[in-house]
Amino acid sequence: DDDYGSTEEASFDASGRFILPKLLRLEADLKDLAVFIGVGDMIEVWCPRAFLSVERPERLKTQRRVRALLADKGITL
Repeated sequence: DDDYGSTEEASFDASGRFILPKLLRLEADLKDLAVFIGVGDMIEVWCPRAFLSVERPERLKTQRRVRALLADKGITL
């Protein structure tokens, strides 16, 4: 097990939706909010609080956008 989470293939329904397996939701501490980050042909799904707490130079711009989107919706973490 590493510090970066798990990888799993997703199945899509006829409308293009997928359900994140319960184990992955628990591992990522996902409850009512999630941040989806596109990474090549994959996506990362983060708990917003966890995503904003991982400080890396390459993420600063995306973290500013996430903070702004949350603020626009009146969400404070």
